[in-house]
Amino acid sequence: MKKQKGKFTDIVFLSITAFTAFSIIAISFGIFVVLFKESLPAMNKFGFEGFIFSTEWDPVQETFGAAPALIGTLITSFFALLLAVPIATGIAIFITEIAPSFLKGIIGTAIELLAAIPSIIYGMWGLFTLAPIMSRYIEPFFQSTIGKLPLFNKLFEGTPLGVDLFTASIILSIMIIPFTASIARDSFNLTPAVLKESAYAIGATKWEVVKNIVMPYSKLGVLGGVGLSLGRALGETMAVAFVLGNLNQIPTSLFDAAATVTVKLANEFTEADKDIYLSSLYYLAFLLFIMSFTILAIAKLFLLKAERK
Repeated sequence: MKKQKGKFTDIVFLSITAFTAFSIIAISFGIFVVLFKESLPAMNKFGFEGFIFSTEWDPVQETFGAAPALIGTLITSFFALLLAVPIATGIAIFITEIAPSFLKGIIGTAIELLAAIPSIIYGMWGLFTLAPIMSRYIEPFFQSTIGKLPLFNKLFEGTPLGVDLFTASIILSIMIIPFTASIARDSFNLTPAVLKESAYAIGATKWEVVKNIVMPYSKLGVLGGVGLSLGRALGETMAVAFVLGNLNQIPTSLFDAAATVTVKLANEFTEADKDIYLSSLYYLAFLLFIMSFTILAIAKLFLLKAERK
């Protein structure tokens, strides 16, 4: 009797867990189908290349192109990673290899709390606090120093207003530092202690152990964390919407206002009064879904390889 009852509970438990697991796949597939279906009118009218390479976005003339929004999304995400990855890696190294035991928990908790702050709070802080500081001090400083160099002068042209790509990238970098740092820390902790102890035993310094042992062993995990952070940056909306300016043009400087896919969707979705307008917004969302899904899949592949190693 007990054996039959045990088999029944096992079957129920297996059914529930299998249902919850496969429901994630079903939801993802459902999102893909809905976005694809709603995007079909825009796909049929503008095509693929005609949509992603066009810079026109004119609801009156019913002409839409995704190039400014896609380029703005990629630029903000790229510069956010450029700023966040070195800082997050340094944090992870300090926590795992340098910090005393009583500090590790404090810093780890602080990093996790940083990830828990709502994005709209970051956006409001960026608009009312960071943007004025950027326009008065930081951006003029970059113009007068790095902006004078031949290869960098184009990046820092224009009037420093604080509501631009540069400020949006900094806010995004602050938001993704906790994710990158947490995954990098976990990857560093996977390094076998015997390897590090052996290196110390033959006279290696802490820097040499980190550079020659920890970093090479954990590089796949760190790259996976960078990919997951990139997916977070691509999909961020409210924090960027406050400080980006939502200007539909291809930016030529970090001090230019621009648009991203998520900001354009948030600002214009309720204004889409024509079917082709709404379909074009769905088309943008569909492209972002494919982009994010691909990046996250690659990042997960790196993490799986790191675990196997």
